[in-house]
Amino acid sequence: MAATLLAALLPYLINAFTRKKTIKKNAVNEMLTLFSCYAFITFNIVTVEVNFTLGYFTIGVLGSYILLTVIKVIWKTIKSV
Repeated sequence: MAATLLAALLPYLINAFTRKKTIKKNAVNEMLTLFSCYAFITFNIVTVEVNFTLGYFTIGVLGSYILLTVIKVIWKTIKSV
């Protein structure tokens, strides 16, 4: 978990991004990665019923993100054509 956190913070520590839009995109991607890591670590701590709830919640969040990304790609493709 610490290595993932360091990998998420490293681009900000070395000022790798010049545009604010790129910084925001990277921040969202890193937050989702850390959220996924946290959810999978939590699976080992709680009861079976809570694991199912947590699993479906994680799937819902990541599925929503993927759906929004695909919609954005399709929208930009249609717009550019």
